[in-house]
Amino acid sequence: MNHRRNEFRIFGTLIFGSLLCAAISAAGGMLHGYYKNRQVTVTRETEATNTRIEQARFDIRTIDIRMEQLLNRFVIRKQLEANGSTMRPIAATRVEDIEPTTQIKRTVASADP
Repeated sequence: MNHRRNEFRIFGTLIFGSLLCAAISAAGGMLHGYYKNRQVTVTRETEATNTRIEQARFDIRTIDIRMEQLLNRFVIRKQLEANGSTMRPIAATRVEDIEPTTQIKRTVASADP
């Protein structure tokens, strides 16, 4: 009871509040660093994925061009001549359309004599 009024006193709630603020600030700083690092990682993954997509599109275009070159009738004709093939061109009027047969004969194996 005989305390001086001008004496500085430290209250427990003041210490607890200060520690709580420090812990919240530290956790906030760590979370900020974690989220920033995660953002950079996701950005790099997105860029890598976009690079792979562009490479795949380029490969598809290259394959399409190569297929068109290989399926060119004049190139095929030159390749056949270079290989010494006996295949010769025929007139378009000699081409026949063949309809596939609708009935397919199937045989069933049986163990009974």
